[in-house]
Amino acid sequence: MEEARKNAWPSDWSKAESNTPLKPGVTVLKDYSIAELAEYIDWTPFFHSWEMKGSYPKIF
Repeated sequence: MEEARKNAWPSDWSKAESNTPLKPGVTVLKDYSIAELAEYIDWTPFFHSWEMKGSYPKIF
């Protein structure tokens, strides 16, 4: 454990920058079809939760 602590990543969160969302809260995107959105979904975490090892789409 001591060796791991010596090799720790030196993070300095006081210098980190983050952006404020233009519109906080939930944004509903109504003008997109499920078929269009499905192209952008990475199903790998879903398969891993079911203990199906592999990455999408190779898992098929």
